[in-house]
Amino acid sequence: MPNGSKDFKELVEKMTNTKLWDDKHFDVYPYEAGVGKSKKVQELLASTPYRALYVQRFVKDNAMNKTVENINKLANEENRACKFTSEESGKGSKLKDAKDSKVLCITHKMYHQICLGYHQELIEERKILIIDEHPDVFEKKTFSFADLGHAALFARIEKNEILKNIVENIIVSLEKIDNINSMMFAKLEMDYTEDEIKEYIRLIDNLKKMKSNEDRKMLEKLKCILENPSFIVDRNIETYDSDFQFSLLDCNIILDASAEIDYRYEISDIFTVHPQQKVLNYSTSLIKWFDLNTGEIDYRRDKGSIHQIIFESLETKPTEKVLFITSNAISKNLKNIINDSNQLRKFDGRSLIENYEIDYFGNLIGKNDYKDCDVAVLMKTPNYNYVDYFLIYAFYNSQGVGNIKKVELFQEESIEKMRLSLIACDYYQSMRRIARKTGMAATYFIYTKNIEAIKKVMTQLPNIQFEECKIPKIRFPKVKKETVADKLISYLEECQQNKLPKVSKKVVCENIGIDRHLLSREIKKIKTFLKEKNIKVETRYFDLS
Repeated sequence: MPNGSKDFKELVEKMTNTKLWDDKHFDVYPYEAGVGKSKKVQELLASTPYRALYVQRFVKDNAMNKTVENINKLANEENRACKFTSEESGKGSKLKDAKDSKVLCITHKMYHQICLGYHQELIEERKILIIDEHPDVFEKKTFSFADLGHAALFARIEKNEILKNIVENIIVSLEKIDNINSMMFAKLEMDYTEDEIKEYIRLIDNLKKMKSNEDRKMLEKLKCILENPSFIVDRNIETYDSDFQFSLLDCNIILDASAEIDYRYEISDIFTVHPQQKVLNYSTSLIKWFDLNTGEIDYRRDKGSIHQIIFESLETKPTEKVLFITSNAISKNLKNIINDSNQLRKFDGRSLIENYEIDYFGNLIGKNDYKDCDVAVLMKTPNYNYVDYFLIYAFYNSQGVGNIKKVELFQEESIEKMRLSLIACDYYQSMRRIARKTGMAATYFIYTKNIEAIKKVMTQLPNIQFEECKIPKIRFPKVKKETVADKLISYLEECQQNKLPKVSKKVVCENIGIDRHLLSREIKKIKTFLKEKNIKVETRYFDLS
């Protein structure tokens, strides 16, 4: 039975009763965004007799300084709390202050460094660890075709038969899956026993101590693909950091409002989630869902039409303040798009969008800058690269990945659970940035195909209203649609203007929004252009020099 979160009774008991402490697991408390958990934690840190480490996401906008000031003010002590970030790491006096402080405040990035074995002096004799929001600790590693060449050359120079064998094994694996279709990616199969892998990893660790920085980076990636599940995507090998281990103290707490819908907590044995009864009532708020493809590829293919549909369907009142949420790249030009929309609204006699803010997914968790906004417009589906969902699943899953050898996009149940879960978490965290004042109603315009992610979010917003909306017909005059060949020409011209000597075919395909196996067809269509611009088509790249 979920506990109530108004008085944070369970959290208080966990921090104050040492008999409940657990030095091998995180206790995760999904208190709702906006119920005052940060304030309560600062009160507890100001009064606890135990030395503590407090991890928060942001330094920018003076966020960490405010945390330190609040704790010191509540404790009525000048130096009870202290911060230590990358800026302070090179200053000896700051390190001493950090080690001596009763409460040390650091970022998620600094905590990640501690988990990799650095800055261990910061956690000595500390008893309580509190992390605000899910810690950013997953780090993808890409072993590229260039890294493979580097490894082969390194093995030859070093006359190292083991490294040479590893490289040859990788090449054989790549050749086996060379014709895999664009909707799938395959697991790298290394034909070694566990004992052989341990021996090879010891060899790599010893080599890393003596070599240049570039050699060390390559060897570290090689170690990662030996130790972890790795997948081949467009002849790159994608995996994750090998050396990471969660750093735990005597009492370990994570505060994460979206924990109940986050699949990472469910599949890892290191987390224990304590469900909390919802306190807020969302009956005056409304989700307006538009069944529209708004993923990265969809935006690349037809960004203009997507924006036309969004602004045609968006109805706001002059008194309402709007938060537009999109990707980082799109956010940079969104003000101009809104201005263009307002010209058409003015012509139609509709309310202009004048009181608004713009931000992007990945930059919103824990922010309190938009509490006075009434409307949120979620313009884009916050998807990662599909292989990232598998790697995140492998990174967190205490049971391993089983016999998965190939993954077809949107077909593997466990990976789909991870994808929809992380989309839902991004949505929930973004939606809860607005209407944070008591009794304030909110309207959420969400444009996505992923209705299952929205349903997950709704489980965290009791009694919220829901409306499925029709996609409006675009009334704007249409221009001649740009062909894929046109996009290819435009992108190659842009690369030449930027004086790039070459550009890989993978990067080209990503930027014009087509699958790699379709590129040859488009290249044939622009032969005259390539000849005029003196662009040579090589096996894996365009030579622009």
